[in-house]
Amino acid sequence: MRYLVITLALFAIACGGSVASTPSPGSEGQSTPTQAPFRAVMVAQQPITPSPTPSASPVPINHPPPYTIAIEAGHGGLYYWGASSRDTDGNLWIEKDLALAVALRVDELLTEAGYNSVLIRSQDVTLTYWDAASYRPSLIRETQERVRVANESSADVLLSIHFNGWGDASQHGTEGYCNPDRSFGTESCQLTSLVQQALVAAIRGSGYDITDRGIKNDGLVNGDPQNQHSFILGTNSNFSPSLMPGTIAEVLFLSNPDDLAFMRRADAIDVIARAFVEGLNQYFAWLNNH
Repeated sequence: MRYLVITLALFAIACGGSVASTPSPGSEGQSTPTQAPFRAVMVAQQPITPSPTPSASPVPINHPPPYTIAIEAGHGGLYYWGASSRDTDGNLWIEKDLALAVALRVDELLTEAGYNSVLIRSQDVTLTYWDAASYRPSLIRETQERVRVANESSADVLLSIHFNGWGDASQHGTEGYCNPDRSFGTESCQLTSLVQQALVAAIRGSGYDITDRGIKNDGLVNGDPQNQHSFILGTNSNFSPSLMPGTIAEVLFLSNPDDLAFMRRADAIDVIARAFVEGLNQYFAWLNNH
């Protein structure tokens, strides 16, 4: 069964263009559009909530199928672009667009395989009002809303799909993030490991020898357990956490010419999406025997 999160678009704005900066590997970095071809982007306006709603209890994860997967396509909307890079032909590749393309394909494949699938965003939008002049509060507010959608769906897994970018174009490869110190930390890191292995195997099997950068502890990236890296996997103060095992996948570096060349292939989105589904299949097989 397939579920879609419907976002109310209150206005459309012409925007787009090149990106002035790229975020650090695995980060929720900000990119600022500076010049634009015409494109319409819908931004959902919602009231700003001063504090998050208290969390419910973690979801029960040991149960028979069908399983529910909350798919979070990273970034989205007018200002929340993520990483970006231009290829050798001058085409602009933006993380928010690629993450959504992969998420939509994963949703199709999961539905075909009998999973329940929840797309946290199904369009190029943010779920909350994004103030371009106030990045971090906007990021926290947006992430809290995405976590709320995942929690209300009682998902068995939260899958967050991202692409990397870095000022050093030699950085390349795929990596995954988990938080071992939160609820379901063991399950989250097993999920991350299996998704990482599936991504590396699938991309290499398609003919591109991608670098395996391994999995990282999301809680240690910033060096401050009280100000954790992603929020979506963390236990940050004044933030209602996600209530199920979760992983962030940084599929590859858009800023690396070889990684980007793979993304230009016609089959790249399908290869990546099928790898996510394979990783999820392996995770639930492990969980049922754990």
